[in-house]
Amino acid sequence: MKDEVWWVKKEDGEVFGPVTLDELRSWAIEGRVVHGDLVSRDRETWESADGMGELGMKWVVVFPGGDQVGPMHIGAVAELMIEGSVQAEDSVRDISSGRMGPASKVVLRGLLDEVHSLEGRISEERSAWETLLENERRAAERQGAHYRRLLEEARRRQDALAQDLSRIEKAIGISKKKGGDEGQKSGS
Repeated sequence: MKDEVWWVKKEDGEVFGPVTLDELRSWAIEGRVVHGDLVSRDRETWESADGMGELGMKWVVVFPGGDQVGPMHIGAVAELMIEGSVQAEDSVRDISSGRMGPASKVVLRGLLDEVHSLEGRISEERSAWETLLENERRAAERQGAHYRRLLEEARRRQDALAQDLSRIEKAIGISKKKGGDEGQKSGS
């Protein structure tokens, strides 16, 4: 699922993408994917972004008087607090559990949960990379051992050929000597 690409369709029909799931998650955290947006892997079948659990769009801001905004990612709620659209005393509700509380506390708790979740994902990714690296190291060791065996075999063959050459040169040298000695004897 990590390698899949996604597209986002805004309410006005504009389509953005392709992006990875991690990028799509980042867009939700930044408030760039919001309630009413649609997401798709093939640009033919579209689903509601806020219904996609991987995006964590489960937070609704409830203003005094009852107006609501969301659902959105807790990071998007934090962004709204930073820009001043959501006040610390406004209520935030988790639509998956129904729990509700003041934005200041809910956002802090939600962001801490998000950090723990990210730490878990980072740990899983690190473990996967370490496993991959270890597998590659072992493969390189096996390949290195194979090449060392080939090199040793090549050296043995080279030594054997050098010995054969030496024997041939001696044999040729002896024949030349014999041939030269016989020529000297007959010439005397």
